[in-house]
Amino acid sequence: MKTVLTIVGAGLLALFTAAVPAAASDSENCDQDSNLDLKVVGCSSLLNHLRLPPELRSLILSNRGSAYKGKGEYRKAIADYSLAIRLNPKDDSAYNNRSQCGR
Repeated sequence: MKTVLTIVGAGLLALFTAAVPAAASDSENCDQDSNLDLKVVGCSSLLNHLRLPPELRSLILSNRGSAYKGKGEYRKAIADYSLAIRLNPKDDSAYNNRSQCGR
């Protein structure tokens, strides 16, 4: 299920970045794991686009949540995962990641 969601999310993100060229670098930053601060900035920038479909917004929130979790900023991570779950209640990975915050 996670693989299918990732593929669908990646497809939605590709369509979005094709429609909004300035978002391409933000998308790359949001999708990488080597620099968590840059990941937060990229994801936050993408989230500022108001016309994102809920599934894509949920995916980006989960990505940003994983960056916050990796930085030890568990309250911010939990907030992002919770919103991602509200937008996409079938996202098992958001539930799982939220449950691991603070461990």
